[in-house]
Amino acid sequence: MIGYKQYISKLAGISDEKEFLSRSNREFRQFALKYAVIGGTMAGLMGIAAVRISSGKAVPGNVPLLMVIVFLMILVALLSIYFITAGVLHDPRSSARVKKDMIQSMIAAAMAVNAVPIISMGIFLAIIEKHY
Repeated sequence: MIGYKQYISKLAGISDEKEFLSRSNREFRQFALKYAVIGGTMAGLMGIAAVRISSGKAVPGNVPLLMVIVFLMILVALLSIYFITAGVLHDPRSSARVKKDMIQSMIAAAMAVNAVPIISMGIFLAIIEKHY
């Protein structure tokens, strides 16, 4: 979420549509690169946890509670992305093209930010199926 907020804050003050769109692409690539490193690290750690859980070396205690926590994380992430982007979307100076670009960025960020929690939900469902 911090990377997405930085991405939006770099674009929020730009009033020229052409400059906004050119900087938007460059800034989104930087956001995606930062998130790829963080997401890749998290996915690797989750893979290690999944292997340990499937081999029986580690069994989480209260899986339904953990699933509720992850679901709340997904909900907070989606709301945060919307509220971070809402300033640009509701700015009367924003053109239709800028708004369209921001909606696309918002959808891509939502998919990227929620990838790790969704993977962990899959792991938790597999644990429930195996152990309960």
